[in-house]
Amino acid sequence: MKKLTLALAAVAGFSSSAYAEGDKRCDGLSGWYGASGIVVGEDGKTVNVFNTDHPNAYGTCEGTSLKVNFPWDRVISATFNGSEIKWDNGTTWVKQQ
Repeated sequence: MKKLTLALAAVAGFSSSAYAEGDKRCDGLSGWYGASGIVVGEDGKTVNVFNTDHPNAYGTCEGTSLKVNFPWDRVISATFNGSEIKWDNGTTWVKQQ
């Protein structure tokens, strides 16, 4: 878990300065949600969802909307309000502080 935390911190910190002002990016989305972590890529549009129980899931985000392809399930859409991700399958992930 320590390596994942360091990797998440490094990518989240590195990617935050790579955007042009006014881009529609998922500000604040990178972080931990229970046992799962999310990293927004340098382009501000790609996301990587990871945890220890499943393969990585990849998707895209724009503004407050995201779509992620979970290889063990399906593509799931969601909205992010700054502290929670509400998935269209009815689940909610709360961002850890």
